[in-house]
Amino acid sequence: MPDFVSHSPAVLYKYLPPERADVVANGLLRYTQLGAFNDPFDGRPHLTALGTDEQLRESLASIIPEENRRVYDMLSADVRAQVPFEVFSSLAISIAEHSTPSYMELMRNIVPFFQDWFHSKMDEYVGVLSLSALPDNLLMWSHYSFGHKGFAVGFDGRHPYFNSKLSESDELRHIREVLYREERTQAPLSAMNGVEMFFVKSTHWAYEKEWRILRPLADAEVIQEASPFPIHLFRFPDSALRQIIFGPKMNHATKHAIIATVAASPSLQHVTFKQAILEKERYAVSIVDAVI
Repeated sequence: MPDFVSHSPAVLYKYLPPERADVVANGLLRYTQLGAFNDPFDGRPHLTALGTDEQLRESLASIIPEENRRVYDMLSADVRAQVPFEVFSSLAISIAEHSTPSYMELMRNIVPFFQDWFHSKMDEYVGVLSLSALPDNLLMWSHYSFGHKGFAVGFDGRHPYFNSKLSESDELRHIREVLYREERTQAPLSAMNGVEMFFVKSTHWAYEKEWRILRPLADAEVIQEASPFPIHLFRFPDSALRQIIFGPKMNHATKHAIIATVAASPSLQHVTFKQAILEKERYAVSIVDAVI
């Protein structure tokens, strides 16, 4: 993946409906379960297998010695006195070798059930914050800002908040660009990495120019009960907020409430206000300085 600091956009945008003016007041954003996304394929690559046949055989071979010891220790003392562990283990390995084809078939048959279980577990543990590199996307304003009645917040895309991974192998806590492809990812689970699992979408969604960051849902500051998924809210630092863009159809009361919130907060004095307007001669949204 590209280096974070040099390749992430300077500003990343979150489109919000008008009722989410509390985002500015409280400094809390929802990290959403992938199962709650509009795109039913998001974070749902097709698992063709749990692993290659060679990997499955190696897995079976690795668990046999430990399992043999566990079962042997469960036998009565009289039986163990008559049958040494080496003899028992040799017999058990022979039986396992003859059963390998059945084991392999079982592993292939459980893939669809495992896939559903795996995705449900991801929805329990991982939340996603989706941002866009574009402040003036007509469809984004329509879909995510309640028909242009809401607003967008612009974040410093290179703020440490968006690059706080715990190690080089950490798939969470750092912003990355979503990749758009014509074909759905299909591979064994053992061949999947974080990018293939969480950062690949259909080209149908390419207009969003999405960047996203994942965090453990257990780290949320606020959890609200909701159906079908609880709402997990995470606090962001005021210093990460850069802009607020008012939608073309946002009402004056909501707009002035947001302005008042920013004016009353010493830590938000750096935030600038912009206004999205509908152009007269073409199908487009333009961003200009807001008149306060």
